Amino acid sequence: MVKLTADQANAILSQVPRAKHDVIDRVLRKPPTGTAPELLAAEAVSVMTNSPWQFARQCGALPAQAMRVVLELLREIQSPYSVYLRSAIDAEAPTPALDAGWQKALQGILNLEVSYPMGSKLRVAKLKTLLSDPTLRRAIQASAVVSENPPHPILEALIFDGSDESVDALMPFFTKAMREKDHALDRLQSLRKYAADTPAMRAMLQKVDHLLDVRNETSPALAFAEETLRLGVLKRFSFDVRLGSTQLTRGNVPRVQGTMRIDSGATPWFRVWVTRLDDASIDLLRPRNTSTFDANGRIDDQLGLGSSAPEQWPLWLAGAAKHLKVTWELDDVITSSLRGRKRQQILDWLYAEL
Repeated sequence: MVKLTADQANAILSQVPRAKHDVIDRVLRKPPTGTAPELLAAEAVSVMTNSPWQFARQCGALPAQAMRVVLELLREIQSPYSVYLRSAIDAEAPTPALDAGWQKALQGILNLEVSYPMGSKLRVAKLKTLLSDPTLRRAIQASAVVSENPPHPILEALIFDGSDESVDALMPFFTKAMREKDHALDRLQSLRKYAADTPAMRAMLQKVDHLLDVRNETSPALAFAEETLRLGVLKRFSFDVRLGSTQLTRGNVPRVQGTMRIDSGATPWFRVWVTRLDDASIDLLRPRNTSTFDANGRIDDQLGLGSSAPEQWPLWLAGAAKHLKVTWELDDVITSSLRGRKRQQILDWLYAEL
């Protein structure tokens, strides 16, 4: 492969429309001496925003000046991995120390973003290595503080660590979970068996258990599953039915599409959305073509379908088909927290009036 010159690299990074991924990857991995640091940094930040893992894989060989520009640009981005990098790397350090800090921080991202399942020996080994470094541990803690919804690898690392500082870093996430009683509580509970056995972590997880018990006792979604669908007592319940008409547009997609969703861990706990496409556009956001309603009382009904309580959804679905002059496709179009017979029971109930 012919070696790129700095002028060629600068042209690639300046190209509009954007150059192909593999060409940019080549420049970032081995930037020619003299490549403009501002161009390298702008591209590196773009990659980091889309995929921290890809950034860590591609950007280890940036020159020191490009590293400094990256860290300066990241000051304007309050995302978890932006804060992680700025906390882990001293932008004012001499070049050798800057490069060492850069390499360590990027390896930390790779250790966080591994594909090994949580609890596996390899995953545990990566986390132990990562958290044994005080600088990276503090950077991970700082990264969680800026977000009410930290990336799952960061959440896993903090729960695995379980120190007072890590539990404190989880407070924005945990506070939101307590307020909304949503899937954040389920995320925390799902990681319980990997949590450090520390007083601070035990106290937080005890609150999670209590909040889940309260949510389950008062959940309209769980009551609906038990009383209307006759599915028995559940701790969690969700389904998402994708609607599609057998009538197609010229683009060979369903002319009418939508979703009907119930989720005991979500707010609002139910939502219905339907859109009708025409042959001139497949823009799903065109207001005149859309109807939606949810448990919070939001109704936006350009299609004139009306709204319905979940108990009446079979009748509503049949009425919508008649109003729109379509037939619904009844293939297996459901995702659910349930499997097998109980999942089929949901579809049998929903399609009862069709």
